[in-house]
Parts: sequence; structure tokens; C-alpha cells
Amino acid sequence: MDEDCVEVVESEGQIVLQESADKVLAKRQNKANANLDAIRALREPLLIKADHEINSMEDNGIDSTAMRTYRKALRECTDSLKKVNGMAKLSCEDLVPLEFEFPEKP
Repeated sequence: MDEDCVEVVESEGQIVLQESADKVLAKRQNKANANLDAIRALREPLLIKADHEINSMEDNGIDSTAMRTYRKALRECTDSLKKVNGMAKLSCEDLVPLEFEFPEKP
């Protein structure tokens, strides 16, 4: 039991420690939100670099289609992880930055 999520409850004349489902859910949602923010922070420099490479390719008359596709995939890779009402849709067990895979650069 996580001590931050425990409530003291009286039950049948006895004092009982009980895990609060609301507190557990809130803690998991906060962790999921932090993980989503971490993924976005890791993605940001990849987007900036892709923009730079696309501009450079176009300035030099090189086809940038593959790089544009990569950039679009980077932009959309967190779509399924978006927050709903300020909270990530997934629990922290489902969203771990170390296991998240970004699209492969061409």
C-alpha cells in the first residue's frame, strides 16, 4: 500500500487502514501526465532538427518527402496518448517513456 493513498477508517469499532481508490487513481493519472510531458520534451528537439533538415533539403533542391513523412509521424506519435480533461488517457503502467518508441528517421 502506498502511504500517500491510505485513509484511516473506522470499521466495526476498529481503526483500519484502507487504500483510497480516488487517491490511487489521481496518483496514477499524475504519473501518466508526467510521462506524457517527458515524451513530448524528448520529441521536441527531434522536431526542430527535422524542420532544419527539411529546410536545408529544400534550399538545396533535394526531395524532402521522406523527411516530411518522418516529421508528420513524429508530430502524430503521441496522438493516442493525448490528455482528456487535462489528464492522460492512459495509466502510468501503460505509458513509460523508456518503452516509448519514436518513428524511425529516414
